[in-house]
Amino acid sequence: MIAVGIALAVLGALCFATAAEMQHNAVRTVGAGGLQLRRAGLLARDPTWLSGLLALAAGAGLHTLALAFAPLAVAQPIGVLALVASVLLAACRQRRTIRGGELSALALTVAGVTGFVLLAMPAAGTMPDVDGGTVLRACVVIAVLVTALVPLGRSGRRIGRCLAFATAAAACYALVSVLTRIATVQLRTGGWSWDLLGSAAGVVLAAALGGWLIQHAYAGGSPDLVLACLTVGDPVVAVGVGMTVLGEAVPAGAIPAAAQAVCAAVAVTGVAVLAAHRSTDTLLEDDHRTGAWLRPQ
Repeated sequence: MIAVGIALAVLGALCFATAAEMQHNAVRTVGAGGLQLRRAGLLARDPTWLSGLLALAAGAGLHTLALAFAPLAVAQPIGVLALVASVLLAACRQRRTIRGGELSALALTVAGVTGFVLLAMPAAGTMPDVDGGTVLRACVVIAVLVTALVPLGRSGRRIGRCLAFATAAAACYALVSVLTRIATVQLRTGGWSWDLLGSAAGVVLAAALGGWLIQHAYAGGSPDLVLACLTVGDPVVAVGVGMTVLGEAVPAGAIPAAAQAVCAAVAVTGVAVLAAHRSTDTLLEDDHRTGAWLRPQ
């Protein structure tokens, strides 16, 4: 059953990459001057942005199903493959081949994620014990992160603004994954309850907030840079909350734990290199189109 969850998570990552390309292009065109309410209304009528929204919803649905079959430690890191797909889409859009540095970064990312998932699978057999207090603790942890990051995004300049909003969005999406995992456990162990409804409501609110924050991130930086923050921040936060708040199992023994840490570091290195290659290209494209670097709003 874990293999089904992995397959669903991979499909979800492809949908997220497609959504990032579509929504970034729409936001940079319609919302280049900031995402005030008037521009938000224009986005809501933009076919490209709406298509991206459908792709985002499909990705979220597939990822939710993945969490019903696999724990956070397995399903979440697979989201990093969205960045790989984004590079492939960008190369097709620009009608060019993938550069050597990008290929090296892709290899690091895929190898790191594959190793991380394989090492996490042996520890994925048991379900955590959850209750209403578990939901509250998870929400408090994420609320603290978002509250700290949003002011940085509002006052930041250029790429710093993008990084802060994208990381805050990653924390919200991590909460979506954590609450989804909690809800699936609640449904399997206790059926329908008020705690389950509370988890479902939290999923909707966190997804909506994360979606709005990510639009601000798209207005300030490239889709690759945004996805880099999401694909690193989302799994790191979600797996961390899963281990500390949900009590999900970790690889037993010092050697497996160290190997998993090395794999995570390899994946993060690949993401960083990949984002550096692609974010520079996209910023240069924006500079050519607008005649100026990204301006603070």
